[in-house]
Amino acid sequence: MQTFKKCTYFILFNSLIFAILTFTLSQPSFLKATLAEAKQDDFQVLIVGQSHSETSIDPYLLGEKISKQAFNLSRRCMPLQNLYYLIAEANKDKHATTVILDIDPVYWTGEEEITPGLDTNLISLLTGTRRSDYFFDVICQTNFAKAVGDYSDSALKKIPETLKAKLSYYQVSRDEYISHVNDWVGTGKTYNYIGRGFRYGIKYSGIDWPSPLEFRRDCVKASAVQVFQKIVHYCEQNNIRLVCIQSALPPYRIQSENVDAVHDYFTELCFNYGVPFYDFNYVKREYLGQSDSDYVDLDGHMMGQLAERHTAIIAEVLCSDSPENYFYTSYDDVLQHIS
Repeated sequence: MQTFKKCTYFILFNSLIFAILTFTLSQPSFLKATLAEAKQDDFQVLIVGQSHSETSIDPYLLGEKISKQAFNLSRRCMPLQNLYYLIAEANKDKHATTVILDIDPVYWTGEEEITPGLDTNLISLLTGTRRSDYFFDVICQTNFAKAVGDYSDSALKKIPETLKAKLSYYQVSRDEYISHVNDWVGTGKTYNYIGRGFRYGIKYSGIDWPSPLEFRRDCVKASAVQVFQKIVHYCEQNNIRLVCIQSALPPYRIQSENVDAVHDYFTELCFNYGVPFYDFNYVKREYLGQSDSDYVDLDGHMMGQLAERHTAIIAEVLCSDSPENYFYTSYDDVLQHIS
């Protein structure tokens, strides 16, 4: 009995230490606020993806153009495995009629980590059986140490800011809280948060894209395709129209990377599952002309003005009876028309 008590106290003590470290050293959760906002929103169109779509699809403008309310639940650094759970959680009231999945091939081939320091662990944000499913399906399949205890490198210096933001969550407006988070992660000077998950780019960041991406289909992870299958199945079960896109990249990346290989792979993958795929790197210049200066950085996060034009052409494509007319048919055509 004495040994049992000692083990119990040891576990409780370490659990308390872990809770304190997590509260003080992981960033304030942007996703906590936007997911709560989404679940209170009567949207019909849900946008999911990573940071590119977080800044490239304006849900207000999209909703206005297609006469349906939209919400952008995209999130920077979000592992692909999480997207299925975000869709299901945000749509727990079953009012979504369309899901737009923005594909960033980096997340299909690169290493993905579920880290609280980057606000990517969903375990505390999910409800019902989704929480236990996520634990066994995602947390237990990843680097467990990173999933439960990987904190931001600069967190020690930001403990006062971290506590201020987290303790204010229930005391200030959601937009004010998100403003705190943007300041914490250093995006407050380059983006304005305007609601429904959308960040409006306002200033060039000076951050360059480190190296061209060489996409190879044999490097696509089986787990990525499995997540895609789950999303397709969920949408079919719930009578949801699933549309896949790739947001338009800066001309620098289009010219220096094999975006044709990306285009061909995802066109084929989506066709095999009966899902439309619209690659806005291939959109005709007369509908969307962009330059590198239209982006916050050369990674591909858009300035707000380009995002507005990008959103408008997405809306046109979604509503068109002949969406193929908006796109070039070959990579050579794309390169020929880049100014």
